[in-house]
Amino acid sequence: MESDDDHLECAICLEIFTKPKFLPCYHTFCLGCLDQMIKTTNRLTCPQCRQVHKIPPGGASELTTNFFVDGKSEQKRRQGSNCDSCEKRDAKWFCTDCEQNLCDNCKTTHDSFPVCKDHCVHSLNEEISLESVNQHRYCKKHSKDKLVFYCVNCSKPICMKCKNTSHGNHDAEDLDDATEKIKVDLGNLQDKLLFAQNNLEQEIAKCEESKIERKKRSEEQCQKIDQKAMEIMQTVQLMQCRLKKSVTDNLETELGDLTTVMEMLKGSRKDALVVAERIGVIQKLHAVDMMGSIPLLTEDINAIYNKRIPSRYIKNIDFNTTEATPLAVDDLLGKLNRTHIGKFQERFNADLKLRKHYWSHVCKIGNHSFRLRVKIWRDHRNRPHPVQQFGVFCSIGNRDRTPVDIFLQVQLLRHGPGHGDAMTKEGPFTFKRPGNSDGWKRFITWDQINNPEERFVSFGEMIFNIFIAVEETPQ
Repeated sequence: MESDDDHLECAICLEIFTKPKFLPCYHTFCLGCLDQMIKTTNRLTCPQCRQVHKIPPGGASELTTNFFVDGKSEQKRRQGSNCDSCEKRDAKWFCTDCEQNLCDNCKTTHDSFPVCKDHCVHSLNEEISLESVNQHRYCKKHSKDKLVFYCVNCSKPICMKCKNTSHGNHDAEDLDDATEKIKVDLGNLQDKLLFAQNNLEQEIAKCEESKIERKKRSEEQCQKIDQKAMEIMQTVQLMQCRLKKSVTDNLETELGDLTTVMEMLKGSRKDALVVAERIGVIQKLHAVDMMGSIPLLTEDINAIYNKRIPSRYIKNIDFNTTEATPLAVDDLLGKLNRTHIGKFQERFNADLKLRKHYWSHVCKIGNHSFRLRVKIWRDHRNRPHPVQQFGVFCSIGNRDRTPVDIFLQVQLLRHGPGHGDAMTKEGPFTFKRPGNSDGWKRFITWDQINNPEERFVSFGEMIFNIFIAVEETPQ
């Protein structure tokens, strides 16, 4: 395992960090190296991830200081030095406020002065803790005043003078209380990111399974075509080739669609890993430095978490044999039956109102439009104690008024470990009035969904996976 000392060298100058600064991408470099980059290129580009960042008005010095790395770098740089006070004994301590090496005797004298009682002193031989580095933090505007409040309006820590002057009309909280809230928010964001990562991994695995399944099914259909073709005369060989080409062309299209979806999912997984790395860096920061990172981090994680899995429209080709007669080559060999398949995922806010309908987005399947809706209501048949029920409905419509036969599968996903154990309902349906028909009622009681042990609700929402197969009548 790599130690922290393996990461104390700047990737630009390859020397121990001097005044390390965070870029918005959370990679750390020396202040001097960043200033030289800005002076030379007039740009601020991270050498590690190549992201281009906006140059602060005051230059790189306005970037956030990585105090943890700064303390460890200074410790490593000063190990083996003499005491700066007596210049006789080996230094054992370093005061970050005085910026001096101290031996044991001089440290005792240093600590005896009232003005030095709040100074941050580190051992040069022991591991620097995050708590010791972040022990005290002072206002940038009033350098001698500690940060003791958090301005809710500006989302930044402030001192007493700032609270009474420039932030006088703003809402302020105690810094320690705000710190605890920030830590809770960060933990929730981390859980949310982990859940999003798990979903991405599962969707990628499903795509892999779909590719294998489609290849196998395509091979089976080609075998059926070959077997049928062997039963008829050479006059149908041209039709045989034509049908096989339709199957292979259809497979190529499906694999291309699945590959596109996989690339999108892998890109989101890569984004999730980058954000996870940032969280690891942020957790080493002082809570004060965390605060400025939370809004951007929340935006990045929500973008990953709310990434909608696109609808996958698949034309599933089946080979349907017919009785061999010499009336027509088409009838002799058979036709391809198509099953239109749609898959999509929808998220519903769990704060549902009684008797109010909540609709999913529209999933197009050929000439049909499919929608899912959920609602809750009270079943008064169970008197005198009516039961509150939760229902899942579906509606489908097409361009004409003919009945529509579909196979429908709806999964209410469980969150967290074992979320693959979903609540599943499925079955065939015939919609005689397209666009105005309901699916299941009494899907599950609302009490069961709201039970934390069931894990149907997390982050205030429910997640559904929907699979629809619509048969197309051969022409």
